[in-house]
Amino acid sequence: MLVGKQKDRMKNIKTVKTKREMLVGKQKRQDEDYRISENKQRNDSRKTKRQNEDYRISENRYESVRKKGKRQDEDFRDNENKKRNASRETKRQDEDYRISENKQRNDSRKTKRQNEDYRISENRSESVRKKGKRQDEDFRDNENEKRNASRETKIQDEDYRISENKQRNDSRKTKRQNEDYRISENRSESVRKKGKRQDEDFRDNENKKRNASRETKRQNEGYKSGENKQRNASRKTKRQDMDYKETENMKRNSERRTKRQTKQYRQRENLIRNKWRKEKRKNLHWKDRERNVNNNFRYKKLKERVNFNLSKLTDIMYDLLSRADDFICTVCNQTFYQHSVYHANHESYKKKGVSHDIISKCLTGTLSVNNLEWICKNCHKYVNNNKIPPMAKVNGFTFPAIPEKIKQLNPTPTEERCSALRIPFMQIKQLGVGKQYGIYGNTMNVPMDPAEVVSSLPRKMEETATIQLQFMRNTRAQ
Repeated sequence: MLVGKQKDRMKNIKTVKTKREMLVGKQKRQDEDYRISENKQRNDSRKTKRQNEDYRISENRYESVRKKGKRQDEDFRDNENKKRNASRETKRQDEDYRISENKQRNDSRKTKRQNEDYRISENRSESVRKKGKRQDEDFRDNENEKRNASRETKIQDEDYRISENKQRNDSRKTKRQNEDYRISENRSESVRKKGKRQDEDFRDNENKKRNASRETKRQNEGYKSGENKQRNASRKTKRQDMDYKETENMKRNSERRTKRQTKQYRQRENLIRNKWRKEKRKNLHWKDRERNVNNNFRYKKLKERVNFNLSKLTDIMYDLLSRADDFICTVCNQTFYQHSVYHANHESYKKKGVSHDIISKCLTGTLSVNNLEWICKNCHKYVNNNKIPPMAKVNGFTFPAIPEKIKQLNPTPTEERCSALRIPFMQIKQLGVGKQYGIYGNTMNVPMDPAEVVSSLPRKMEETATIQLQFMRNTRAQ
């Protein structure tokens, strides 16, 4: 019992002594020199002790547990962060410290990123963090400006630029092995370039760059041969599509026609073609082949021309035959087909200087098809030369009017011929190619005396030198 009391007493004495020491130490630490000396002494002692690996590990573990417990308190955590940030900001004003800190952090990060899992985790967390920050437009603009400024500075270094281009091309080549990625990239690139090409300056610069680059590359004979071979193979495949082939031919012919309007281009083209043909004709096989091709081409063109002309003429003939010769010439009063007449325009003849007397005598105002006045080509030629056509009605070439009594009789063809003054006799036969009917041989005009014909008709049966027969049909059933 006495031993226990003695222990409690010693414990109390120790506690009082500790409190007294703390109070004395607190009073002493109000002196700045003492405080600096004490911190220096403690730090030196701690530095000496931390040279021992076991002590350092034990201290770090203890310190981590202690700080972890304290950081459960949010106020403590905020104060600690503020102190650390303020201290770090003060230290980083020293450029040597800042360079050393950056180097240390980069080395540490590089070492850690050798671990695949750490690298993936870091990339994921960094992407999430940046994605959140990029929701702010100001942050996004600042980030882009910094990145562009940094890249512009770095790209001035030739080695960096070459390395960056190589890295980007290798990465793109690897990604483009994926079919879906390649299609998506081509589509987005097409849309992007299509938008930019709306600007004429951009389009001209792009064409100049591409042409300059292509011209430089084509100085290499191997590259030029490979490019020509590839282009010919691609063109051959595309030209199997008939629509593409026709469109390409029309486009090429139009461009060539436009270029050949320039005399220099035409001369240059002729020189190149003649030189090329001269070289080729040294080969006898090629020369014979060219001759055969030319002969076949000429024969084909001639055949097409003949077939086309024959077909065209046949269509014209059928078209003309389908129309009636109802176009009456106002000058000569004859009937014509449409292709043989013009519209008789009085004002047009006046403008050409035809005299008023000729117009009034020749253009009689006869209306026919579409209730218009027409003139045949022959009469039109004479009127244009300010002359009266030989076959004009004014010269007496008119058809007599049919008497009203005859009109009222409405005579049959037999009655017309019996009362006609002249009866033409002719042979009409079918022609060979067009199957039309034409007059064969001479035409005879036989004059008739209507008074004699009328007086001799009708005749008695016994005076006609004919035998009258009367047929009867047998209707009895067999």
